Amino acid sequence: MSGEPAYCRALRLRQAAHCLLPSLEPGKPVQQPRVVLSKADKDFYTALLAGTSLTPVRESHKLLLRANDSIDAFIKRILDGQTEPKSKLATLDMLGKAATDDCHVVHLVSDSRGEAYRLFEVLNDRGRNLSEGDLLRSTTLERLEGADSRQEQAEKIWDEILAVKASHIDHFLRVYYASHVGKRAGHRSLFDDFMREFSLDTLSSSKILERLNHIRSAFALYNCLSEGEWPYEDSGVTVWDKNRLKLLLQVLKNELSLPLLLASCALTEKNCAALVHVLEFAVFRYIHCCRQHPSKLDSIFLANAVAIRKAPKTYKVAALRASLKALQDSYAGDDIFCQGIRSELVYREKAGNTIPKYFLTTIE
Repeated sequence: MSGEPAYCRALRLRQAAHCLLPSLEPGKPVQQPRVVLSKADKDFYTALLAGTSLTPVRESHKLLLRANDSIDAFIKRILDGQTEPKSKLATLDMLGKAATDDCHVVHLVSDSRGEAYRLFEVLNDRGRNLSEGDLLRSTTLERLEGADSRQEQAEKIWDEILAVKASHIDHFLRVYYASHVGKRAGHRSLFDDFMREFSLDTLSSSKILERLNHIRSAFALYNCLSEGEWPYEDSGVTVWDKNRLKLLLQVLKNELSLPLLLASCALTEKNCAALVHVLEFAVFRYIHCCRQHPSKLDSIFLANAVAIRKAPKTYKVAALRASLKALQDSYAGDDIFCQGIRSELVYREKAGNTIPKYFLTTIE
């Protein structure tokens, strides 16, 4: 730690190495971490223990680094209250004893990986909640026990997906679920709903891996869509068409459309562009101008997402347009729309001014 006398630091490092690192082989001490993390975090954690300067590349690395910095800051605050080197050493010794004598680690050994996975879930259920992604990772890896090659591939897939914040992964899984099932997962039951609807506890190992590969591909599309980026490479549509997606998600901020947009990536680029155009004006009129509750709109979006999943080659955007037209006639007719747009096209200080921004951007 910066500001710490050299001899204090040397003593602290020797004590830490003695308490935390060595594992004795017959007649020969070797340096070996007693805690080994997952493949995605193992090297980073080992380097962190060695005091190497590191750049985190995934969310779990940031959490490890933050924990390490918090521990260092905690110790530094205690040492800063001491003035004499002798008292600093005594304080370090006391902290070391508190960590080794007053803290307990229960080491449980099992011959069954299935039991280990269940224990992992049970113990975590008693403390901080696991993310839905963590639970799905644990469960699918357990189901792939015995299929080493497929389990290793699945682990790599989950490492890629779980490299970002848990909230981002949770939102993606909810979008993915809704896009396939046609309804929203429960607020507290995403894991159970996901397992049930996709039969992850009964599928063969090959089918589980197939599903995980599909989830990984969908995750890449979701990341693109959620940023308002056009998901097609070698695009043949105009910049104006592509910009409709950004307006829908970044200006109108309509995340309800994400399940349908995710499904629409299975359409031809031309049909996808037409669908985005329909969604954009429906959201602008129904939600922002007419101020209607989005639940009925959401139902139409989800029904069309499922329709695309079932038959992407024969799906017609006209079906979506017809459903939205019927909803518009019932709840967002011309009189309501005209009244709403007149009241919304007013610039207000210290407000988002979503409608004026969108309107001016669209007519440019």
